[in-house]
Amino acid sequence: MNILHTVEFYYPSKGGSQEVIKQISERLVQKGHSVTVATTYDPQRKSLSHNGVTIEQFHITGNRVRGLHEEKQGEIERYRNFVLNSQFDVMMNYAAQQWTFDTLLPIIDNIRFPQILAPCGFSWLHDTNYREYYTTLPMYLKQYSGHILHSSSYQDSEFYRNNAIPFVVLPNGAAAEEFQNIDTQASIVFRKKYGIPPDIPLLITIGSHTGLKGHRLVIEAFRRANIGKAVLLVIGNTLDKHNCLWDCRRRAWRTILSSYGQKKVYILDIPRQETIQALKAADLFVFGSNIECSPIVIFEAIAAGTPFIATDVGNCREIAEWTHNAGIIVEGQKNEHGLFFASRSDFASAIEKMLSNTEYLKQLSIQARAAWQQNFTWEIIADKYEKFYDDIIKSYKR
Repeated sequence: MNILHTVEFYYPSKGGSQEVIKQISERLVQKGHSVTVATTYDPQRKSLSHNGVTIEQFHITGNRVRGLHEEKQGEIERYRNFVLNSQFDVMMNYAAQQWTFDTLLPIIDNIRFPQILAPCGFSWLHDTNYREYYTTLPMYLKQYSGHILHSSSYQDSEFYRNNAIPFVVLPNGAAAEEFQNIDTQASIVFRKKYGIPPDIPLLITIGSHTGLKGHRLVIEAFRRANIGKAVLLVIGNTLDKHNCLWDCRRRAWRTILSSYGQKKVYILDIPRQETIQALKAADLFVFGSNIECSPIVIFEAIAAGTPFIATDVGNCREIAEWTHNAGIIVEGQKNEHGLFFASRSDFASAIEKMLSNTEYLKQLSIQARAAWQQNFTWEIIADKYEKFYDDIIKSYKR
């Protein structure tokens, strides 16, 4: 197959969407397929090919609601012509509400190969600014040949059902080559490097400092939790100057001071391999995000055999069910913009409950890792993407 994937950001950019498309694209190349990724221009990108995947980059930003912007004149037209005039067998647009999907809507009927959309949750579905966008969207979705959702229970699946649009569910995952052979030595090495004794509870959260990944909730819940000596790692990068890094550092120092040094919070931006070691070393993964579709970091936690606590965001509850209840879900409420918020006290109580029973944690760790090995490696998931693409191509009629 000659496959086109479109995604707003791609390698070397880091993030959930980038990781999904990178994993699927590279594994399809390994299976003998040709894969091109159309994405936003990145000044850090040194090559237009990575691990066999061809990269086509465009100087475009924004979406239909915020506005589509060309940093070079004629880029939108160049992107549309690239899609229209290329000989692909299938195209998969990853995520709505961003330019690689939105700019194609006026020309969808002119594309002469099958199109697939993975909407990634419709993050701003409840935002009044997007009301017209979502009112007109079903008309375009029905022109697509297929749809991939990461959950059967999140708001995008409800939107599809309400509009009688069929879809398949293909979950996210974690890479076997990163997590299959990780051993206890990795956790010993990590704890030793950061001076964390083996008998001290270690909690970890991972997410860019966007202000929406729940760092505030996690740090404050950790501060309140009655768990004695403990360490919390907040691992994440900053994407731009508008971030929550300073706020995280302030809350970290507040936690250290108020506990008289019994609790420590490390704010880290570390290499990938060290992050994997941290996941293995941790006793508990804590995730307080405000908005998600199907967070990869949860799958990576279970791949490391680390039980989790998460807010009831995206399909975290569904992931807990898929992994034989390897995690606790903290309930809360959504605001008018669709952002989810849970109370610090409830999250702190969940932390206390999970850490109060060592044998319980060990059992959850075994359950989590077994579920990942059986269903959620990227190898298994890439096979499902390949089959779905093949089925769509075979049934396509224009």
